[in-house]
Amino acid sequence: MKLDLFADGIANLSITAGVVRIDFHVVRARGQQADGSVAGDAERDIHLSVNLPLPGFVGAINLLQRVINELVQRGIVSAGPAPEPTPPPDR
Repeated sequence: MKLDLFADGIANLSITAGVVRIDFHVVRARGQQADGSVAGDAERDIHLSVNLPLPGFVGAINLLQRVINELVQRGIVSAGPAPEPTPPPDR
């Protein structure tokens, strides 16, 4: 089975009983009309939650760090300071 999803970012991450829950968000326009036109500000909505056992999460972080290191080596991204955390979405 193949499942393709899109998220604008991670809204929240929590660890409970050895399980890491990652909530992904999408940015939507408030008051978006049926024709796609936008009326108002943007808001973040939780779109998807992924739950991983702690060892699976650590493995994922290791893989992501290798990708980041390669992107830095290629000059695609810089190894600057981490971005400021974003506030939790409106629920």
